[in-house]
Amino acid sequence: MSKWIPAPELTITGIKDQESWILTHPPDCTSIVVAELRHATLLSIIGKIDVKNLVKKTRYNAYLVFMLKEGSKGLEQAKATVRYVGDIVAGTYNRGATIFLVDKKEADDFGQVPQPLKYGWKEIKLGDFTYEEGDEGMVRMRLFEKNKLNPKSGLIVKGIEVRPIE
Repeated sequence: MSKWIPAPELTITGIKDQESWILTHPPDCTSIVVAELRHATLLSIIGKIDVKNLVKKTRYNAYLVFMLKEGSKGLEQAKATVRYVGDIVAGTYNRGATIFLVDKKEADDFGQVPQPLKYGWKEIKLGDFTYEEGDEGMVRMRLFEKNKLNPKSGLIVKGIEVRPIE
């Protein structure tokens, strides 16, 4: 059973600054609210899920569902983490797996690349976790890019999907 965290429920750095991000509707659908990156130098998108809402003894993948606007920039490479909140160790907050939001064939050897979905949406795996007997609390899924302070724009975030690995 998949769980969905829609864009308005994500913690996005700068979302309250209308110059950086806006909550809007995708071009072809008014029933969905998405977050659109207009202009920022830092990127941090966080979703959290309480494991009590999941099935025990199950391994899960977390995916960011997004699209890129024509002319998007500064979004080639980022980092991703998926961890239990209690397992976050000091000094590791900005470490994560390399992912590519743009299609890069040569990236397969050292990073995640986006997979196409319907209607122009894509998904990128942020990471995985296992919910075992005795685990409790929140799992945090994070996409970030804070090292390169170059301008970023054109990312449209639909949400994060947490789904069991079959």
